[in-house]
Amino acid sequence: MPRAIAAAIAAVVLASPSLAWAGSAIGLSAIIDNCQNSKLDPDTRISACSQLIRTNLLDHAFLGAFYTIRGEAYFAKADYDDALKDYDKAFELNPDFPQTSNNRGFLYQHLGKLDLAVQDFDRAGFLDLGSGKCANAIKNYSYALADDPKNAQALYGRGLCKARNGDAPGAQADAAAALALDPHIDSEMAWPK
Repeated sequence: MPRAIAAAIAAVVLASPSLAWAGSAIGLSAIIDNCQNSKLDPDTRISACSQLIRTNLLDHAFLGAFYTIRGEAYFAKADYDDALKDYDKAFELNPDFPQTSNNRGFLYQHLGKLDLAVQDFDRAGFLDLGSGKCANAIKNYSYALADDPKNAQALYGRGLCKARNGDAPGAQADAAAALALDPHIDSEMAWPK
């Protein structure tokens, strides 16, 4: 989620008279940053995201995004049951947010549920396995990277699609950038068969 969206959320939430616990924009901004910051320990992220979710002041799209982010933190601490619950809730709130389907797809892939993983990847528009083409996926990964240029999953996924489409130099560049961000991304994101 770009910082501009975080700032907009902070402005809207702070304008609400019912939010007594957020004494300042700096405080709310710190909570949003802690929720989103993948470099923090998962428990810190989970706590921050939970605070945002409990406000009940966010619309379904933003609320779904924070459930997705908290699901990522649960996944990072290997709490797959809670990660799945958050991804399912996020999908219920905002079925059009491709990152939710993408993340849930990676969770299913990690759990060995490849049929469910492929369904979520297809839903997210990141993989078009039915036709074997990745044109939409490359566009969607590029969109995700515009939002977060350090998204190793998006870089690696776009690289896989570029490789499938015959763009070896582009695939190698994306894979190298993804591996620089997450040295284990190649084992986490094997191409679904």
